[in-house]
Amino acid sequence: MAIAQAANIDVQACKTAFTCLEITNTRLNEQGPELVCDVSTGRPRPIVPPDFRRTVFDVVHNLSHPGVKATVKMTIIDRNTRWPEAIPLRGITTPECVHAHIPGWIARFGVPRDISSDRGSQFTSWLWSEIAARLGVKLHHTSVCHPQTNGMIERFHRTLKTALKACLTGPNWVEELPWVLLGLRATPKEDLGYSSAELVYGEPLTISGELVPPKSAKSMDDLLLNFRLNIPL
Repeated sequence: MAIAQAANIDVQACKTAFTCLEITNTRLNEQGPELVCDVSTGRPRPIVPPDFRRTVFDVVHNLSHPGVKATVKMTIIDRNTRWPEAIPLRGITTPECVHAHIPGWIARFGVPRDISSDRGSQFTSWLWSEIAARLGVKLHHTSVCHPQTNGMIERFHRTLKTALKACLTGPNWVEELPWVLLGLRATPKEDLGYSSAELVYGEPLTISGELVPPKSAKSMDDLLLNFRLNIPL
């Protein structure tokens, strides 16, 4: 990513732009290269070049349980932050995938630049391609002979299935899914050194058991003053 940042004009322009962000070069770990990061929240967040803003997703099968209306789920993961989404579906037709993707991802994080998927009929259909073209999204499909291209999503599938099986006390996996996703998003990634939530929101998620509030919590007056000082008049 360091090479991509150095070659990107917009990323370099962030260093001198007048914003409320604190842009500086920093290392995420001792051995890693220096990255252009925003440190305004106290934790470095890399400025992601366009080439790294790729969203990969796939559909998980064989997670159905009797008595539950949703029988499959659409899974989505961001390659850079590892932020995962899993959206329960009744079926995997193209319209159902479109209706899940727009509110489940685009409405929350914006339109991705690239989408990688397998060669399922719902992702190679005219409707899917037409909507992607209207949104300005580039579609990429994995090779049948080289499924490892989507290795990140496949690893997420294994982790998700294992976690769901460990949490299930009844047939309704849909009820357990939000709690499993919360745990996955709040868990630090060994290769990144941070959780997906920290890279997306700039702060770790509050989870069950955290009964003691952080000592560094600012008052509303402090937050308002800091906001005013950083907004150009």
